[in-house]
Amino acid sequence: MGERTSQAVLERWSEFLGVLRHAELEAFPRFFAATRLRAIGTDPEEWWYDAESLVGTWQAQCREIGGGFPFVSMSPEAFVEGDVAWVSDRLRMELPGQSVPCRVTAVWVVEDDSWRIVQWHLSLGLANETAISQELTTSAAIAEEVMAKRPDLAPAVGAHGHVTIAFTDIENSTVWTEKLGDLEWVRVLGEHDEFVRRGLRKHHGFEVKSLGDGFMLAFADVGDAARFALELQSEFAGGDTGELRIRAGLHRGDAIRQQGDFYGRTVIQAARVSGHALGGQTVLSEAAAMDLRAAGFAVRSLGTKQLKGLAGTHELFELMATQP
Repeated sequence: MGERTSQAVLERWSEFLGVLRHAELEAFPRFFAATRLRAIGTDPEEWWYDAESLVGTWQAQCREIGGGFPFVSMSPEAFVEGDVAWVSDRLRMELPGQSVPCRVTAVWVVEDDSWRIVQWHLSLGLANETAISQELTTSAAIAEEVMAKRPDLAPAVGAHGHVTIAFTDIENSTVWTEKLGDLEWVRVLGEHDEFVRRGLRKHHGFEVKSLGDGFMLAFADVGDAARFALELQSEFAGGDTGELRIRAGLHRGDAIRQQGDFYGRTVIQAARVSGHALGGQTVLSEAAAMDLRAAGFAVRSLGTKQLKGLAGTHELFELMATQP
């Protein structure tokens, strides 16, 4: 392709950001193509098909917030081929008390001897763990680094080939996200993750994967898993976010270990068991409960339950707070 960098388009881009920052409402229309426009904003409802609707919305928003859009350009790039150009940039929106990272792409065309935007897409930088409760690879280089740094999970398998799989999460995390707001919720998750990892170091556990507001964990000894769960719930409940409660589920059995992860029926059963836990509660499979009872832990039956995808019924138990 014959694309090349364009200082002229970068200058037009800088001029446009200045107009947005200073809320020069009457100047908005001269930066957009009169027809063929497609523009997407950060709100799910912000999807425009013509310049008139977009400009009218932005003018209303400026009046509502009492000023312009305080964007700061961090790393603009502009390329041009013929009478088409495209810009990408990492922006910061500097609001009182916070700096919000944004990303933007814009396609420009020549119209009336001037560069005008025909496509615009502005988005907020949101981590995959926050958006979909799952950590995903974001680059090939990171993928290679992750593979190199995956923990050796061999010590998580006990002497008889068994492993205890634990799932933990925060009860009503969606409700709390809405209540606290994204920034405070990220802080709470950081506190939660530190609690988990500190407990794993103390109780000889292994982090298999982060699940956003929870973890999949592995232990060679079911007693270590039980002590970890009880201490995690107690410590988290005693912090600044004491209203939040951790729920956990444990199952012991055989599992397939491959490339820093565990697979198989044991993992599925542990996940289904954890689904029956309430906040502040650790629910056990029968296999885990019997081993813990033999080791002196107090457990009580919760009756038989159906576990999604698994045949028959399964007696579940609750791990009580007392421990040997």
